[in-house]
Amino acid sequence: MRFRDQLTATMPAHFTMPDEFLTLADWIERKKYVTSWTDPDSGEKGANGSLVPPDIHHGYNISHVYLEGLDNASMNWVGSDRLYPLGGTGADGSYFHLWIDDNGIQQVVHTGSGSGSVLFATFPSALSVLRLFAVGYPEPCMQDDWCDPPELQYDFDDDEIKFANSTLKPYRRWLRRRWGQETPRTGVEALGLTSAEAAVWTGSDGPENDPFRRWLDEVQQ
Repeated sequence: MRFRDQLTATMPAHFTMPDEFLTLADWIERKKYVTSWTDPDSGEKGANGSLVPPDIHHGYNISHVYLEGLDNASMNWVGSDRLYPLGGTGADGSYFHLWIDDNGIQQVVHTGSGSGSVLFATFPSALSVLRLFAVGYPEPCMQDDWCDPPELQYDFDDDEIKFANSTLKPYRRWLRRRWGQETPRTGVEALGLTSAEAAVWTGSDGPENDPFRRWLDEVQQ
């Protein structure tokens, strides 16, 4: 089964997987960045694909972004058929999902872990998510980092910065060639936020009035 098919294997029919993520899954598969696994107790199978080689994916200064295929039920902790997991945005257990909003329109949203990231918000578009991943934050779930480029946010030496950039170079090249997108310098630039919007998004709790945040509060009561 191709990785793009694993990405949609359990997706309900009322969702449509954006081409941005399907083509990313194809690229990840071509790069051989997919890791498959089988639960020894249940026999359930899963697969995830990272933006960098799997053997360095867990390095502290390397991108922790990944797409998840097959067994992703645990990432939908509210158990709603309006939420479909796509993958992870950090080592803290933060995710990005497809979500059907109150008007029946599909959105791409971020769900923070609560113990690390507290960003619960609706992204402007699927392409803005790909742009955010290209910036180079090891954990793009932490939106309070987005005002500055990664090299100003983390205590990395020059060699660590060069290595982190080199690992993302193939992904950035793919983003430019496939989607015509240059690498943004910051998360604010990646999402195309105005100064006023950036102040809200990068605040300690993110955009409090976001419709996805409000919906989560309602379904978890």
